[in-house]
Amino acid sequence: MFEPYYSQYINCAEFSGAEVVTHPMWADDNQEWHFDFKHLEESLDATSKIIIITNPHNPTGRMWTQEELQRFSDIMDKFPQCTVLNDEVYFHLPFDGRKHLCFSNMSEKNWAKTLNVHSAGKMFNATGWKIGWTIGPKELVHQAFFVHEAACFNCNVPGQVAMGRVLERAFTQEYEGYPNYFAWTAAQFQAGRDEAVKLIETTTNIKFKASKIESGYFMPLDISGNEDKIPAKYFVLNGNYEEDPDTKVKSMKFGNEFDTVPLDFAVARYLAVEKGLSCMPITNFAPFESKHAKHNYIRLAICRPAAQFTDPVMQEKFKKM
Repeated sequence: MFEPYYSQYINCAEFSGAEVVTHPMWADDNQEWHFDFKHLEESLDATSKIIIITNPHNPTGRMWTQEELQRFSDIMDKFPQCTVLNDEVYFHLPFDGRKHLCFSNMSEKNWAKTLNVHSAGKMFNATGWKIGWTIGPKELVHQAFFVHEAACFNCNVPGQVAMGRVLERAFTQEYEGYPNYFAWTAAQFQAGRDEAVKLIETTTNIKFKASKIESGYFMPLDISGNEDKIPAKYFVLNGNYEEDPDTKVKSMKFGNEFDTVPLDFAVARYLAVEKGLSCMPITNFAPFESKHAKHNYIRLAICRPAAQFTDPVMQEKFKKM
């Protein structure tokens, strides 16, 4: 899988007894993210079993291009024993007129080796509804049955009935002046992204650089250069950084491989405790031992109406940062 990644991937893989190998992504000077396909290809061998890709990618908001999908397809042709698990839970949210492209649609060979995963919770902005589906060849979907039964056995029936009733309409009926519900949702999140970019540029102390977001719920922010703007207590390993001595917050512990709390964790904790802003450290989406971890990024949620980013209270909060 490419790193950073959705954090549950590694939990599921490790529970199955698999050895996880990650491949780095990196952001250029324009804050556009890229995949390291060379690292991916050099890491694969005859023992490799499954490759997880996310398109659009979480947490970077990156949509795969035709050229990238073709390069990935060429690599997979060299390792025919590998299955591709294609996480497409944000496929319905392309921004700026982009078109989502699916790996399994490129050829019959790709279709035969791919499981495509979709989420009703993401599509309808109700992520507590753990309902989704897998699309792929019969022999691969059949294997997914066994995993599903062992993991959660069944989904709630009312939610399944609701999805059965609304899914086709959500694609085919106009909604709020847009061709369908998903076009409306993408427009709302795109507007939220745009206003979030404007908002983070108003800070007076801490400086953020927004990644170029092409889809999805989130936006990574580059926090490089803010080390001296964060109180020292947030960099102390495994200490209590809150003023309340009886706090019930259980902070994550860092091992001996760390000399100090990574910048992204320190900034995220500072923003939450002292500025009332909740963000995720990007290294939460990487193994602790990773050599590719991006300690200079935090993740901001943009999956909300633009009005929340233009709200006077929110704007005043950012101006004081």
